[in-house]
Amino acid sequence: MLYQIIPSLQEFIGDMPLLGHNLEFDLKFLCRAGLDVTPETRRFYDTYELAGHLLKKPKWTYDRDSGGYGPNYNQNYDVMDYKLGTLCAHFWIDRMDAHRALGDCVDTAKVFRYLLEKKIDTTAGFDS
Repeated sequence: MLYQIIPSLQEFIGDMPLLGHNLEFDLKFLCRAGLDVTPETRRFYDTYELAGHLLKKPKWTYDRDSGGYGPNYNQNYDVMDYKLGTLCAHFWIDRMDAHRALGDCVDTAKVFRYLLEKKIDTTAGFDS
C-alpha cells in the first residue's frame, strides 16, 4: 500500500524541490497517504502550469454553425493542450515508456528543460 512507503519517500525528498506534470493532482494522493510537503523552503515546479504561461493553445470561440464553443484553429497557437504527451510531441521528445512512472518522470524532466530554455529565450536581453 502507498502509506507503507510514505516514510521512505519523505526521507528521500527531504526539503528538496518537487517537479511534476499537473503536480497538484499527484500531491493530493500522496498527502492523503501522509506525505508532508509543507516545508516553507520547498519549491514546486509544475510543467503543466509552466506550459500554460509559456505556450499558447487555441482560444475557444462560439461557432454559430455548430451552436457551441470549440477551439479556434485560425488563431496563432503553439500546442493543442498542455498534456504531457502533447508537450513531448511539441518539443520532439521521444516517449519510450509513456504512462509508466519512470518514463513519465524522465519525460517531465525533459519538458521542464525545454520550458526553462523557452523562458530564458523570452526574457533574454531584458536585464541590461
